[in-house]
Amino acid sequence: MGWKDWSYWLKGGIITVGILLIWTILIGLTNFIFGGVTSFADNSGKFILVLLSLVINIVPKEDYGLGILVGLITIYILTPIFWFSIGAFIGWIVGKIKSK
Repeated sequence: MGWKDWSYWLKGGIITVGILLIWTILIGLTNFIFGGVTSFADNSGKFILVLLSLVINIVPKEDYGLGILVGLITIYILTPIFWFSIGAFIGWIVGKIKSK
């Protein structure tokens, strides 16, 4: 079963996660080259942790270990699932349009 045989929602999800992976690598390289001083690469993880602690309110201010764990779970598991879902939805719409 080749790429052309896959459904549009699956193609959309995979392409979107691929773009996310490329973007993450570029941000990581930029962070590595400039020594971690790029504003987006340095603050993006902290922003997610702060947002999670405000919205979910499960991370005590004294327990940084749990905060890092929640942040890592969010960054490496929930973010790709979120973007795959968006890409799959867009692919599903494209499939509906092309099938007409």
